[in-house]
Amino acid sequence: MRNESGFSLLEIVISTAVLAILSGFILQMFIASIRLNQRAYDLDMSSNVAAEALETLKADETPEGGAAEKFYDSRWNQTALKNAKFILTTEVFEEKAYG
Repeated sequence: MRNESGFSLLEIVISTAVLAILSGFILQMFIASIRLNQRAYDLDMSSNVAAEALETLKADETPEGGAAEKFYDSRWNQTALKNAKFILTTEVFEEKAYG
């Protein structure tokens, strides 16, 4: 009698199916983490851009009329309106003293 050691075709098919199912879940988690990372990056960069805009307004370097728009692409580089993914609009209002 021969002693055959190794895996049967059925064992290989089942293990491949289990591996494919687990890989699908891991891939979904990886894609979700990429999206979450991009949202965190956008939030961080928008906060930095807004802080920079406020510093510009505090330094009284506002353009004529007190309003300005800046356009940013998906990597937060300033760009033209047609390539913009994000738009920062600032407007200065006159503060009235009441009392």
